[in-house]
Amino acid sequence: MTSASAVADDHDPPKFPSLKQGALAEFIGGGKPDAMADSGIDKKPSFAIEILLNSETTKLTKTNKGGQTREFTLEFSNWNIPKYIHEGLRWIKVG
Repeated sequence: MTSASAVADDHDPPKFPSLKQGALAEFIGGGKPDAMADSGIDKKPSFAIEILLNSETTKLTKTNKGGQTREFTLEFSNWNIPKYIHEGLRWIKVG
């Protein structure tokens, strides 16, 4: 998963407080994703909300050969996530 830093600097609170920092450091150092999922996240529902709060939406405009313009909205554009996760986050966001 790609994102902005999960660790805060001296002035900002952590962007992802539900991540256990020791487990995160181990994962970044080459740890296994399943171990991170099992023991590196304190509260998975909170983590899903943190992802939503730290996600970006990008507007993209494309023009076809006929000159027609269409605008597209790309949600969670700063994340590289599997489709089923993307669908789940959209479901949570809609409520």
